[in-house]
Amino acid sequence: MILRNFSAVNESSRNGDSLGKGDGSKEPEPQFHQELEEDKYVSLYSRALGLYGSGRYAECLQDFLVIFESEYFKLFGRESPRPSPVAVKLQKCVAKYLGFCYEKENNHRECIKYLKESLSIDDSDVTLYFKVALSAIKMHNLSIARSALEAGLRVSPEHWPSLELAIMVSFKTKDHFWLLTAYP
Repeated sequence: MILRNFSAVNESSRNGDSLGKGDGSKEPEPQFHQELEEDKYVSLYSRALGLYGSGRYAECLQDFLVIFESEYFKLFGRESPRPSPVAVKLQKCVAKYLGFCYEKENNHRECIKYLKESLSIDDSDVTLYFKVALSAIKMHNLSIARSALEAGLRVSPEHWPSLELAIMVSFKTKDHFWLLTAYP
């Protein structure tokens, strides 16, 4: 952790006050508090990734949920008044892995929910659209699958797995027009 607000004990702050509040309280500065929270949740994220890598999906799912539902994202996440780049990236990655965990647990509704959350933060990952489409197909919801494939193919028009799946979805829905208009 880098202490950005380091100064000597007898040095005055910008406001002319001495360090601390003068009333004896030792409340950490907001920036320092944010860095501590970042370290805490990045560490928990690393642990959850290790569990995911060793196939312990139920355990890592719990860790990812703790991070995702934390106060940290309310204070510093994408929709907070002062979003932090680290928090926003962590929020995106945690949502993505929550989707992956739910996919492993065959809970496709939750998988789609969290993958869409990740895509709402960064919509440039064609593989997430593809995974949304796969989960939608497993739920027999071809309209969600089609929407995800259309969005994914807008991001990467030559993503072969999405193209193949789009052909299959257009065949099953008997609606070839949308695919033909996307690729004249």
